[in-house]
Amino acid sequence: MNLTTGLFLVALTSNQGFNEVPVARRSAACYSARTMTVGIVRKRGVLGGRPIIAGTRIGVDIIGNYIIHGYGVADIRHAYPHLTDAQIAAALSYLDDQTRQEIGKLAKTAA
Repeated sequence: MNLTTGLFLVALTSNQGFNEVPVARRSAACYSARTMTVGIVRKRGVLGGRPIIAGTRIGVDIIGNYIIHGYGVADIRHAYPHLTDAQIAAALSYLDDQTRQEIGKLAKTAA
């Protein structure tokens, strides 16, 4: 799977611990009702409960900072070689969702 199509078709599965709470649901393609796994979770005691990539201690904000500062996916892969394209795509998808929600809120308050 390439990263472009992976942005919207993320299908990660992993065993979640008791404290993991899924926080992003892009579509049925990336959400499994049985495992409640979407690739991005909040876990008590890890990064202060901020959203992280499931199975890691890497916050989605870290991935976002790479993009904001002009780095690409190849740079993220180089810095975090254990991350898969699907995990990077899940983080970017989550950030995209959050950005769209914030823009929506701003548009409603401006109207």
